[in-house]
Amino acid sequence: MIKENVLKVLLIGLLISVSANAATVFNNTAGDNDFNNAANWDNGLPVKGGGHDGVINADATMTASHEMVTAIDWHLVINATVNTGANELQLRSGSKGTNPIGTPGDLIVGDNATGVFNVDNGGTLDIAGIGADLIIGQNGGTGTVNFLSGSSSSLSKTIEILNGSLNYASDVNGLGHLGDELVVGNNGILSMGINADTDTHFVFGNRFDLELATDSTLKLNFTGSASIGDSWTLMQTISSFNGVVDSSVDAGDGTGVFGNLIVNGLTDDQQIQLIYNAPVAGDDGSLVATVVPEPATLALLGLGSLISLKRRRKN
Repeated sequence: MIKENVLKVLLIGLLISVSANAATVFNNTAGDNDFNNAANWDNGLPVKGGGHDGVINADATMTASHEMVTAIDWHLVINATVNTGANELQLRSGSKGTNPIGTPGDLIVGDNATGVFNVDNGGTLDIAGIGADLIIGQNGGTGTVNFLSGSSSSLSKTIEILNGSLNYASDVNGLGHLGDELVVGNNGILSMGINADTDTHFVFGNRFDLELATDSTLKLNFTGSASIGDSWTLMQTISSFNGVVDSSVDAGDGTGVFGNLIVNGLTDDQQIQLIYNAPVAGDDGSLVATVVPEPATLALLGLGSLISLKRRRKN
């Protein structure tokens, strides 16, 4: 009888453990696409202390701000399109757990599927805590995260752009600063807007490692009128420039330099030169973009000087 009671207790404990690790899935059951409507989730909203991963499999829009977790190892996985509206999505985590989806408190956009997360005008994405990361595109999935005009970004730990893109408008508010790693894999794109007229753009920084795979891509989208010699610091307080170290995808690949640079919005006679300022003697590194003449323009300028010189000699 005692053994039987012990067995029952063990079974009950096992069931509780299995239940606690179950995901709550957003399938838009109520049909209103409301992220905050618990009826759209098969196991209720993923909330602070709720003990569930959140998996979004249908398009959703937030109608209120939402705090997901604190000090427990649960994640939010987006495999559809989610819009914040003018609301804040906040994820927090504690020490690392053993959940197979990822590290604690992660926002994973595109896990073996396609996911899109739009931080709208007035909206905020706030991720912080031990191991609380933003992961874009994993396990064969593709992810896109868009910080749209007037939104706010507070990403305090690691960003991994593995298969997809992270896109910043020029006027995104930086409320928090990256403190661990920024990883851009071979299939990753980091896209940044720069308003040359108002000199506004988002800046990454708070002593982080920049890890770039061989075929990583940086895309710069200019508005306004840039001039030769204009310069913008895209990233500051960089601790090191490396190949990929802190991701299982593309691990060991790269040298800490973007493999591809795509520039939109400059005139035909302009191009961008990226300057990688490595940390020296305790000074943090930085990544700077400078407008320089396009090579053909330099050649024409040189030719013009020669013609001018010849004319002077004839005179």
